[in-house]
Amino acid sequence: MIRIALADIGPFLKDVRMGNHWTQEELAKAAGVSVPTMHRLESGEMSVKLTTLAKVFIALGFGPDTRIELKP
Repeated sequence: MIRIALADIGPFLKDVRMGNHWTQEELAKAAGVSVPTMHRLESGEMSVKLTTLAKVFIALGFGPDTRIELKP
C-alpha cells in the first residue's frame, strides 16, 4: 500500500517519473494529459482531480491491485 499526503503527490509523481527515466512530456503523453497539466501536478500548482491522477498513476505502471491511500 502506498500512503501519501495530498501535499506530497507532486513530488511523489516527479520521483517516480524520474525513476522511470521519463520526461514530463513522455508521461503526459502516456497518461493522456497535457504537458502544462503534468507540470502543474508535479509542482503542486493545481488541485488534483481523481480522474487525472488515476490516468497518471496507470501510465506510471500502478495497476488496479495497487492500494493508494491519500491522506489530508
